[in-house]
Amino acid sequence: LSTGEELTADEILFATGRTPRTGDLGLDTVGLTPGERLAVDDTYRVTAVPDGWLYAVGDVNGRALLTHQGKYQARIAGAVIAARAGGRPVGDAPWGAHAGTADTAAVPQVVFGVPEVASVGLTTAEAERTGRRVDVVDHDMTGVAGAHQY
Repeated sequence: LSTGEELTADEILFATGRTPRTGDLGLDTVGLTPGERLAVDDTYRVTAVPDGWLYAVGDVNGRALLTHQGKYQARIAGAVIAARAGGRPVGDAPWGAHAGTADTAAVPQVVFGVPEVASVGLTTAEAERTGRRVDVVDHDMTGVAGAHQY
């Protein structure tokens, strides 16, 4: 705590809320609603804009509200824009070179706490619910170089 005291708890809730900052971008001039998220396809083109000239990456599209995912989306969108500008084919099938599949199918997440908590992809229950064969493996990471001992 700010006093230097430690707080012990059985459970902690980490919650964040993000609102897209699209209120003053002039979105109304292209038929979009200011202040709202921008729906995109898997190449990050805004779906409500005719001719597909507008792209949206990061928190503004609401797909994966994580900094590293925004950077991932920007790399994909940049490659898509370059391919389209150069007249090259766009590989927009799932996991294709120009498809943002990981931000909906395999999102890595981490909470930098003590201990750190990380996850990627579906939970076991979600995977089973979608008919996937699931094997769960637990591994003690305390012996890994750089791991903290708690």
